[in-house]
Amino acid sequence: RVKLLFLGRARPNQDLIDRRRDDRFDALLKRGGPHVSANDEWIPYDERLSWLRSGKIAIMLHRRTAEADYSIRTRLFDALAAGIPVVATRGGFAAELVEQEGLGIVVSPGDVAGVAEAIRTLLMDDETYSTCVDNLERIRPRFTWEEVTRPLVRAVADLRP
Repeated sequence: RVKLLFLGRARPNQDLIDRRRDDRFDALLKRGGPHVSANDEWIPYDERLSWLRSGKIAIMLHRRTAEADYSIRTRLFDALAAGIPVVATRGGFAAELVEQEGLGIVVSPGDVAGVAEAIRTLLMDDETYSTCVDNLERIRPRFTWEEVTRPLVRAVADLRP
């Protein structure tokens, strides 16, 4: 009854050197059988939200690295725009926002049982799921393009003579 979909194996710019390990990804897809799949084609930007809205939750997992601690994972903003709760691994701005605002469930990196339980909770506990969706709706206005670019627009305007 539950399926995991990776959106887009391909990259939009085929001329870039791809350093991903396709053999590991192929093995993951094979182990998952009919329950795990991936689109072969890149999902265009203007279509991503309809793909995400067809699912019930978004998953953002990573190992504990400096990049994870200091980057802003844009998948969070896609989930926010689509209104779907998130399972995220601890570390960095995205996970802190998920945890502080109740946008989903945060687990420790490498905690396989914790990830499974978080997925199970969001799929089976209607109250938790609804609360997360309500929280996503509540904070969405803080992350519109107009809002997040406001400081940049002001800074550029202040530079004009």
